[in-house]
Amino acid sequence: MKNTRQIQRAVNDYLVSTGNSAASLAVILGLSNATTARWANGQAKEISNKLWAKLYPHIKPFLPPDFDKAPLEITPLERLEAAIDEYPISKENKREALRYIRELELNEKYGPPMEKEDIRDEYPTMKAKEKLA
Repeated sequence: MKNTRQIQRAVNDYLVSTGNSAASLAVILGLSNATTARWANGQAKEISNKLWAKLYPHIKPFLPPDFDKAPLEITPLERLEAAIDEYPISKENKREALRYIRELELNEKYGPPMEKEDIRDEYPTMKAKEKLA
């Protein structure tokens, strides 16, 4: 997500409206103070989808009404990933959850993984190699 002037303005308006500083927004989002400060002052040219999923709910009321493209760029899996990052669970459980999300993304993009028999049928040369082995 490109950090546009509209987003910078919305971040600053959020900070003024809530009386928060960039540091307190960083605490709310679980990020570094430098990250949120760069969003507000325009030094950050891009915002990752993962971080955008965290930031967007806070600044949504301060964005122009025609700013409707941004939420569509965040997939449901990216929202789930952001939620898992914020949830207080062990690192191993987070890793397992994130592996599961990656598997879901791959299944969504390429379909479910093929069984070994299906692969043999689709790639007949594999049958020949197995006979040689």
